Amino acid sequence: MRETGLTDRGVKSSGYKDAYIRKTDKTHQIQVGAFSSQKNAEKLVKELKEQGHTDAWITN
Repeated sequence: MRETGLTDRGVKSSGYKDAYIRKTDKTHQIQVGAFSSQKNAEKLVKELKEQGHTDAWITN
């Protein structure tokens, strides 16, 4: 079964080996990139969503 949300295993298996992962009791927070350009961040979110990681979003 394909994972639909962001998980450490799912992101790393998609080729993002340097993902930063923070697990709490209730959530898993994964930082896949850090960008100085909003446009580049949006490009990565689009790419992640196309790969099936539907829970991807941008934070400030």
